[in-house]
Amino acid sequence: MQKNILLPQVELTMEDVTVINWLVKVGDQVKPEQNILEVESQKGVVEVPTPEGGYLRKLCVQAGESIKEKAVLCI
Repeated sequence: MQKNILLPQVELTMEDVTVINWLVKVGDQVKPEQNILEVESQKGVVEVPTPEGGYLRKLCVQAGESIKEKAVLCI
């Protein structure tokens, strides 16, 4: 079953963050709570974990993009 992985709230007063770097690539198997992405917030660089395990099928955001909380990161 495919699941959309959403950007969690990385700061209490988060407006948006910038995608810095993907730590995984399409086709990789990821485990629950594995860090998959680095984003830059107002307070610094934060690694974002995935809440679910599985295979990464598609990246929905790219490095350099500004995104908001609950944006779809990947499938």
